[in-house]
Amino acid sequence: MAEEKQPASKKISSENNSDSIFMVVLVILIVILIAGGGIYWMMSQADSAGGTDNQGGAFTTQTPLPTSGQATGQPTRVTTPTPVPTATGEPYMELTPTEEESTAPPTPVATATPTVTPTSVQGDQDQVRSFAVSGRNFEFSPTEIRVRQGDRVRIVFTSLDGTHDFVIDELAVATQQVSTGQTDAVEFVADQAGNFEFYCSVGNHRAMGMVGTLIVE
Repeated sequence: MAEEKQPASKKISSENNSDSIFMVVLVILIVILIAGGGIYWMMSQADSAGGTDNQGGAFTTQTPLPTSGQATGQPTRVTTPTPVPTATGEPYMELTPTEEESTAPPTPVATATPTVTPTSVQGDQDQVRSFAVSGRNFEFSPTEIRVRQGDRVRIVFTSLDGTHDFVIDELAVATQQVSTGQTDAVEFVADQAGNFEFYCSVGNHRAMGMVGTLIVE
């Protein structure tokens, strides 16, 4: 009896082994199918994200936004304003403003006012200090002029009464003699420090007190 039961147990063991092999093969096939489906899905997503020009050049494609009536394959989420009840019991729609207009007045911009010095003129290379001097019988106005040594000085002389001129002997400065209402100008460099007398050389005007002083500091 013991010898007859042994083959039956071997038969059951072989059947169990066959079932185990079948299950392993089935699991492997399922894993392969799932992996293949995932790879196919990833490739389809990559193909839909970009494209290649038919002439071989790369180009960038833009995915059009879905419009009404077009199927996108994904549910569209629509946000509806929530009605808020009022004191009268009637609901109203609360809208969120997208842009707030500024009611503040514009800030004024301060502008710098240029300062003009009437006694100096900026030349191309040197700074010229200009002085307007007038002469009448028998005086100058002003009677004193101050400059610094090395300054380039311009004297614009105008006769208000009679014929006069403007002369400084030490600096070799002299205008032309001008009559009433006429103007002449002379320009020089004050290269010597000291006090220098300017005067009118017409007739005895110098002796009559038509003099002034140029002070070079």
